[in-house]
Amino acid sequence: MHVCILALANPLFWTRHYVDAFRQCAEVLTVGPPFGPEFLVTLQMNSLPEWAQPNDIETNLNGVNLAHVLPNGWEPDLIVAISDFGRPLNPLMRQFSCPKVYLSIDTWQCPRDYCDARCYDFVFAAQREFVPRLRANGARNVHWLPLGCNPAVHYPARVAKTCDIAFAGALVGGVHEERRRLLTALQQHFTMRSHQRVYGDALCRACCRGRFVFNHSAVSDLNMRVFETLAMKSVLLTNRDSERNGLLDLFQDGTHLLVYNNEEHLISLVERYLNDDAERLRIAQDGYDEVMAKHTYLHRVQTMLSIIADRVPGFPQPAPPKNLLELPGHLPPDPGFTVDLGMTLAPYADILRKQGVLELIGISPDPICPENAWDQTFQWPGSEPYPQNADSVIIDTLTPFPVAHEDVFHFAHQLLCEGGLLLCRLTMEEIQAMHLPADVTAFSNWLLALNFHLLEVHQHVNETTGQPDSFIFNARKRTRTLMDVVDEGLRGIPFENKAIRDYVAQMPPGI
Repeated sequence: MHVCILALANPLFWTRHYVDAFRQCAEVLTVGPPFGPEFLVTLQMNSLPEWAQPNDIETNLNGVNLAHVLPNGWEPDLIVAISDFGRPLNPLMRQFSCPKVYLSIDTWQCPRDYCDARCYDFVFAAQREFVPRLRANGARNVHWLPLGCNPAVHYPARVAKTCDIAFAGALVGGVHEERRRLLTALQQHFTMRSHQRVYGDALCRACCRGRFVFNHSAVSDLNMRVFETLAMKSVLLTNRDSERNGLLDLFQDGTHLLVYNNEEHLISLVERYLNDDAERLRIAQDGYDEVMAKHTYLHRVQTMLSIIADRVPGFPQPAPPKNLLELPGHLPPDPGFTVDLGMTLAPYADILRKQGVLELIGISPDPICPENAWDQTFQWPGSEPYPQNADSVIIDTLTPFPVAHEDVFHFAHQLLCEGGLLLCRLTMEEIQAMHLPADVTAFSNWLLALNFHLLEVHQHVNETTGQPDSFIFNARKRTRTLMDVVDEGLRGIPFENKAIRDYVAQMPPGI
């Protein structure tokens, strides 16, 4: 499935999260203007964060003929425009017959959204109250699609709780006067740490240092911080105003989060739950479970695609999500001490632990990803004393490693205990780079030369091309050949057993 996303490049807010989610189930091209200097000025940054990704195709989106900027032969099955503070998103698209979708996020401050939304077949508003307003202005097929969380970015950071309340957000004069007033009141009663303009890992660490995270919806919106805080497994304090945009249709007060009515109620809630550690931890866990089960950006994309499929005959079904949930599904019942070789499993660390991973170690060339997922991290290639006797090693991609692919498997062999499990995904590009035929027998022999016994392999087929695009396999580490093991077992027998040796000798060499 081909998805063309029209948006201003933005690494920090909803655009990045929607792009990440679409890339899990489709081939995506992002088209739109590059980061501008005003972006850095707005965020008070001197340079872009290192994880900021530009658009795949950089161009203005107002009146440009989209067919002239997309690659020859690349035909979109879906076009998605993501509003970013009201910038024009109205290229010429008539020559494409696929469904066209408009996401209106901050509709309250983006009047331009009302104009651009009329050019699209489906419109999704992040705030429920704007659904009838967009319809009244001429938009069609308008639906409510709340914001969400991105587990790769929003996660429970492993930091000490150093204050009662943490706050991370804007304090702009005028619109945030009530937020500022409530923060001042909280500071008079509790220990508090307040942060502005923190993003990525810094945001997670800032929020997770508080026993509570304070949020205030300034315009009754169901804002990003609601979902992000729950994904950090933190207790959220948020005001009741966003009830009109669906807060209590998605979450239960007292079960998943805490909703306050006014200043006095807010202070009383904090006092009550500060003295009840067990209940506070229970709310944090239930909120986390709920947001992960129903409210990630991947859930939002799946909802969007389902609505379109119901209305558009023949709309192609997306590929299964290209996420790491597939890999844990191939773990044994007792994965035990597990190494994430490449450090790609951060979003699914909790899932792995529920499946029996007792200790999760991360190893990569640049181990600077969210530190909460792993019990320890190491850099490789390097000279550190690496952990030994791992029960399982998982490799989702060979891309991060600046070494020959075979060297990665040799290293995995060193990490594993005898009989340890190697679980790996290889793309067709990686298989071709190793000059391996896409043949199970040849692949098994190649692994055998690396001292692994292939247990099973699962082929994934691209629904568009009908061709295999990746393999997931698991294999067991071996340290000696079968003949060596059999010879050792026969040494204690007081008579010659030529039949067993002959049987082993007839097996393929190296077994």
